[in-house]
Amino acid sequence: GALEARQEVLSGEARLNSYNHFFNLCAAIQGNEASIDALNAQLVQTSEDDRDRVLASIAGVTAERGKNIAQYNVDAERTYTIARFQADEVPRYLSTQSYPNDQEEKTSCVAR
Repeated sequence: GALEARQEVLSGEARLNSYNHFFNLCAAIQGNEASIDALNAQLVQTSEDDRDRVLASIAGVTAERGKNIAQYNVDAERTYTIARFQADEVPRYLSTQSYPNDQEEKTSCVAR
C-alpha cells in the first residue's frame, strides 16, 4: 500500500493536477471577489424591494469565497501530497480577512 500511494502522489498526472489546483482555486476566489464587487455596485442602485435579495446574494458569494480560501489554505498544509507541487508563483497561503475591507487588496494569484 505505501509504495503504491507514493507512486500515485509522484505520478505525472497527480503532479500536474496538484500544480493546477492552487491556480484554479485562486482564480475562483478572484471570481468571488468580482461577483461581490458587482453585487455591491448593484446594491447602490437597487430598490428597497430588491435590497434583501441582493444582500442575500452578497452573503452567499462571501461565504463561497471563505470556503474557497479555507480549502486553498488547508491544501497548502498537505505537504506530503498536493502542497508538494504548489507552484512558486502562487501565494503559499491566502488571507482570511473579510472582503472588501480598507486594509486589504484583492486576492492576487501571483506571489509577491
